Amino acid sequence: MKNVDFALGTHSHFDHFDRPASQALADSIKMYIQPSDSVAFENEYGFKNTEVINDSLEIDGITIIRTSGIHGRGQIGEIMGAVSGFILKVDDNPTVYIVGDCLYTTEIKKNIEKYRPEWIIINSGGAIGLPLSIEDGSVIMNEKDVVEMIEQSPEYCRFIAVHMDAIDHCQTTRSILRNEADRAGIAADKLIIPADGEIITLN
Repeated sequence: MKNVDFALGTHSHFDHFDRPASQALADSIKMYIQPSDSVAFENEYGFKNTEVINDSLEIDGITIIRTSGIHGRGQIGEIMGAVSGFILKVDDNPTVYIVGDCLYTTEIKKNIEKYRPEWIIINSGGAIGLPLSIEDGSVIMNEKDVVEMIEQSPEYCRFIAVHMDAIDHCQTTRSILRNEADRAGIAADKLIIPADGEIITLN
């Protein structure tokens, strides 16, 4: 975690941020968070240098725009609570859309149309929460949602799918997603599914 300038917190669920994560970061690091998470990051994890992004702000030439979404439908969506994504815009660099733990909805599609990101980072995995997911479905995108999102997005968009093969409530694995993408004719350079520890340069 050396040379980390700041951190973005999409939300405070334990599969995204926990005690070991907080110990890996200096408690003085600048942490940008969504409005509903100030208590969690400051009181539970001890970060005192937090700042809420309500709509957008600029940091050293980087414009960060907070987006929203739904982290599940029905009763399980209410339980999961608020979640954010972020658009990152820098002059002469590709625009990046970090979707966050969101299902694919009309709102996500409109964000892509509005901000025109060249790179879209998707939390795939098809995570479920039993028993409610039997009725309400997964709480993040599964392989079919990812393929639908790619097929409905502009041709210039490229995608990176993460959030797989790490936690047991995720039903979509890397291999399942790759197989579904292959069936739909989506090339590996259109949908990148990184391995653990892999570094990707966006260009």
